[in-house]
Amino acid sequence: MIKVLHAADFHLDAAFASLPPAQAGQRRREQRTVLQQLAKACEGCDIVLLAGDLFDGRQVYQDTLE
Repeated sequence: MIKVLHAADFHLDAAFASLPPAQAGQRRREQRTVLQQLAKACEGCDIVLLAGDLFDGRQVYQDTLE
């Protein structure tokens, strides 16, 4: 049996302009946590499909790259 993991529209490093800066930063950290959880969930998968927008803008934070 083939194991497939599908996820979409992460919008990593979004500005979250409607939030105060501290809350926007917290939300970006939460996004990175979800990405780490996804990486663990991919273990043993035969296919990983990431559809939609992975990043949300031109700037990618160093924490996200790591």
